[in-house]
Amino acid sequence: MNRKALFGVAFAVLGVLLFLAPGVLAPVCGMKPDGGFMKCHWMDQAEKGIAVVMILMGLLILFVKNKAFAYGIAAANVPVGCYAYLISWKLIGGCKMPDMACNLYTRPMVYLFSGIYVLASLFYLFYFRKDLAER
Repeated sequence: MNRKALFGVAFAVLGVLLFLAPGVLAPVCGMKPDGGFMKCHWMDQAEKGIAVVMILMGLLILFVKNKAFAYGIAAANVPVGCYAYLISWKLIGGCKMPDMACNLYTRPMVYLFSGIYVLASLFYLFYFRKDLAER
């Protein structure tokens, strides 16, 4: 497996982990007694949506032949990862009570996976910059 493919797999795996984090690995708060949902449920839904985008971008890097196109996807990964972080931090966030499951487990896990995703993307951009300059 070449270096570019390895990064593509890593990006896709991080996307899968982010997809699984709010629902499976560290579930958000459940349904309220009145049948409604708390804020963290909607954070879960938004994180799953952005995780699908992250998975697709990782697969694109894995299968695309053009190095410049893969480099552009990696550059787009940075704001996508930042967006995943911001959804959990400020844009939607978790419940108001600090001892709820979403605040104790889900949000830190989302921060971890989205942070690693951004750092891996920045490393990709740094590592493959000379390949782009050779064109």
